[in-house]
Amino acid sequence: MTSLLDAGHAPVGSGSQGMPSAEDGAEQQLRYRGLREAMSERDLDLLLAYAPGWRRENVRYLSDAPVSGSAAFILLPQQGGPSAFSTRRADLPVITARGWVREAHLLELPDARALA
Repeated sequence: MTSLLDAGHAPVGSGSQGMPSAEDGAEQQLRYRGLREAMSERDLDLLLAYAPGWRRENVRYLSDAPVSGSAAFILLPQQGGPSAFSTRRADLPVITARGWVREAHLLELPDARALA
């Protein structure tokens, strides 16, 4: 997967992310706990939520952030924090600013518009 990432740029997030409010934090924990329980029941270590350009609610559900790239996804591990990926550089600080996802990466695809 490394070849898909923009190797010239560090992930966004270390120190620049926001912190969710208490209410947002409770909502995040509720969503993540429910998903992780379902993952555990199915013996899954990782959940991949994909968002093509025309349907982004899966990524929004896990990040609480609007994205507008032609493709984005979030990896939610059974333990630890999620990581986000987007084809649009401007999505990265938007994702980390909400505080739900602290690490966001640029996803370089030869023709990302073909995924939309």
